[in-house]
Amino acid sequence: MQLLISDPQWTWREWLKGELGGRDLVCLDVSDADHGPSGRVFLMRDGKVRAWRLVGSVHAGRNPVDLLAGAAQMVGLAGEDAVVVSFEVRQAPALRQMALSLVESLGFSRVLVPQGSQFLHEPWLVETESVALDPTLPDSALIAQRRARWLEMLEMCVEHELELDHVGIEGVRLGSGQRLHGSPFDALGAHVELYGQTLLVVGDHVPDDATASEALNLAHASRLHLVSPHSYDNLVCSFVRGTGEDFGIGVVREIDFVERRAVVLNTAVAPAPVRTLRIGSLRIDSTGKETGETKPWAV
Repeated sequence: MQLLISDPQWTWREWLKGELGGRDLVCLDVSDADHGPSGRVFLMRDGKVRAWRLVGSVHAGRNPVDLLAGAAQMVGLAGEDAVVVSFEVRQAPALRQMALSLVESLGFSRVLVPQGSQFLHEPWLVETESVALDPTLPDSALIAQRRARWLEMLEMCVEHELELDHVGIEGVRLGSGQRLHGSPFDALGAHVELYGQTLLVVGDHVPDDATASEALNLAHASRLHLVSPHSYDNLVCSFVRGTGEDFGIGVVREIDFVERRAVVLNTAVAPAPVRTLRIGSLRIDSTGKETGETKPWAV
């Protein structure tokens, strides 16, 4: 199994056209838009995407947990002679360590690095080869390509309504804690939950000091984290089966915390057997434009 190191200055596109042959391709480059919407890691076999997992960002360092979990999942499904394209390795210590850990943990026999790349001389632990590649497209062209793919995705989406109390939520702070009811919690906002020492409050107003202090004391919490209900609008998301398989991609339209339902645009056929709603950090507007990312665990 070969690992191709993605350096932002070069592209493996033409090399793969000539060298992949009938082998499986695992793509860990979450900015890739050659084979569908970005923000995913995926397994491609016989020219079709056969399995994928949402990472929810076009930047590998934003969500390393789901990226590495997805890498293990896709490589586990791929053939022994698969070709794996890494996420973009940039001059960031965490990304460098993630790439080195991939080689160490997933059993690659060779690492191929673009000729001229500074990452050629990293301690990869296996045989390393440099390959002459074409330069990558300008950022503006890559952004335009991703936008076209997002727009294609949106055109395939249908509306789904999910009951908040009957679906798991991953990727954000929401849904990780125990929901709290009654006084004084109901006065804080439409949704309050406790996880560890933090109260997550979803609401449109800042609670008064007396109510906040009473709630913190009653919950034995030390911190209150306030989030607007609209913070979840337009975040990229996926539907996940009980087996852990992603099967539909789309965006959150809105979450109504009073009615306890989430309205989601998704490519899955309705009604869908959703066990978990996996939410990313990237926002996509109705025209397919990327409009920024949330900070990790901010919402």
